[in-house]
Amino acid sequence: MSREDAEQSPDSVSGEAVCPYRGFASFRKEDAQWFFGRERELAELLTRLEERMHTGGAVAVAGPAGSGKSSLLAAGLLPEIASGALPGADGWAVVSLVPGTHPLTALAGGLARLTGAEAVELAGALARDPEVGAARVRDAVGPEAGGNRRCLVVVDQLEELFSPVSDREEGHTFVHALSALAEPGRNGQPPAALVVFGMSTAYMGRWAEFPQVSTALRDAVLLGPLTETGMREVIARPAQAVGLDIEPGLVELLLSDLLGGSPDARLQLLQAALLSTWARRRGRSLTVEAYRATGGITGVLAVSAEQAFAGLRLEEQEAARLLFLRLIRVGEDIQPTRRRVARDVLVPAGSTEATAVVDKFIRQRILTQDGEWLEIAHEALLFCWPRLRAWLDADPAGNRLRQEVEDAAVAWMRDDRDPQALYRGQRLAQSLSWAAGVPEPYDLSVLAVEFLRVSATRAGPHTAWLRRGLVAGLIAVVAAGFTAALVLLLGLLPAFHGWWSVGGFFMLWALVAAAVLLTARRTSSARREPSRLQPPARTGGDAVSRRTRDFVSGLLDVWQLSNAHSGPGRRTSLLRGEAPPSRDRALLNVEAALDGACARLGRLPERSAHGPGDQSNGVERCD
Repeated sequence: MSREDAEQSPDSVSGEAVCPYRGFASFRKEDAQWFFGRERELAELLTRLEERMHTGGAVAVAGPAGSGKSSLLAAGLLPEIASGALPGADGWAVVSLVPGTHPLTALAGGLARLTGAEAVELAGALARDPEVGAARVRDAVGPEAGGNRRCLVVVDQLEELFSPVSDREEGHTFVHALSALAEPGRNGQPPAALVVFGMSTAYMGRWAEFPQVSTALRDAVLLGPLTETGMREVIARPAQAVGLDIEPGLVELLLSDLLGGSPDARLQLLQAALLSTWARRRGRSLTVEAYRATGGITGVLAVSAEQAFAGLRLEEQEAARLLFLRLIRVGEDIQPTRRRVARDVLVPAGSTEATAVVDKFIRQRILTQDGEWLEIAHEALLFCWPRLRAWLDADPAGNRLRQEVEDAAVAWMRDDRDPQALYRGQRLAQSLSWAAGVPEPYDLSVLAVEFLRVSATRAGPHTAWLRRGLVAGLIAVVAAGFTAALVLLLGLLPAFHGWWSVGGFFMLWALVAAAVLLTARRTSSARREPSRLQPPARTGGDAVSRRTRDFVSGLLDVWQLSNAHSGPGRRTSLLRGEAPPSRDRALLNVEAALDGACARLGRLPERSAHGPGDQSNGVERCD
């Protein structure tokens, strides 16, 4: 067996040598003989469950990422239940699940195998009335069914209920159903099931949204960092179980290196270092030399990931960069964490590069796949692989935006493409602006690209309506101000000029209307067609700004009429009370002023009988 093959599988056999270490993968039920270090927590969990057999209520197992919650439940609790460690639980059926996108469906699917009911029917019963649904389960496995059996429901990674792509309403129904299963019946029957939650302490502040979970957390089994004694057991006892020798000094070196890292990551880092050391063992001995060859505790992850990355072709390396970024959840105020993504969403259909990348990193234990879901094997990789840290630090804002768009696209699809879930306004503009500059096809999933395209298409009419409304509002405000100014001006004119004041009022209003219409025509003809990823909202804002500038410029030109009522050398201020020009002269002057104003707006009107070369009218152009 090659060294690469040995590193790819902790279950590999070379002669009679079996690897008892799991690396970054969780321990499974079949790995119980090699699971050590959590004996105290396992005994505490069994005690809690024995109490709940009579009083009812769920039991919570909580701890930070990498503390071994999943391993405790799978390789600790389940084998103990099967061996009869819990009095009265012999022969109980077990339903083990992770919530995923549709937690109630997953629960009903597991319970349906016990009750003989259809999963869809049972899910409906639990959703309509959780107590009635729980009674059906109790009747199917309890004394009424001819025995004294119940079931054990183990829900790992309960924090997935907070995933942006998880249906929050279904999540509440799911928790209500679990609570009903864990409570005694109305007539004093024992609970239909013992319920165990496995959850991350990273979400402790958010469980108030689920009162039943908050109640379980008050008496939770907490998994803290392993003690030194526990870590020694993790190293030595599995090796003894398969007949491996440990060179003196190796345990102390491992413990010393572990002290320099995060306490929460010690268990998984230790398992990874032991797996790599086992792959380089000398005969049946784990040696210091073999351990040093792995790069030490902090180097195990980085070395393994970097070796896998270096073995990719250039186009596969780019695919790997973008795929890893989409497997990480980032935020402004929190550390990056792993993010579970469905494989068919992460890997574009027909993409040989992305498929090859995912398969290789799964073989190297850098990625894990659970059913349809892919995720990074452990949080520690996000901090100890320099290349991945550089990718994260290169564009933190873009990474957050990508995550938001992907989550919104999945939620939109989950809601049957509900138009209310589409982006609009500034959020759409920002996302489209970013998406226009990212590479394809890996940076955004096909679903996310479609989500943005539909959002932009639907936003078009709404954006145009908003733009028209803004322009109309602007015109109304300017018109009101201009009217007030004209009224004030007319009040200052001498009474014997009343015929001119009224005429001038309507004449100037006609000029304003002409300026507005010509401005609208100019900006309409100059409007560009938006590109495929051009934000409609931003284009609308630019159009409003451009129209405003042209409109105000036109008004300024028209305003020069106050100085254009007489020819060269004969300018007269209306406010001085001097006699206005004759009616014909005034009309010619107004026509000339309008001609100049329209020319400034970019569109010349039809000429009157007095052409531009006719100087007899004494008009000075206001160009």
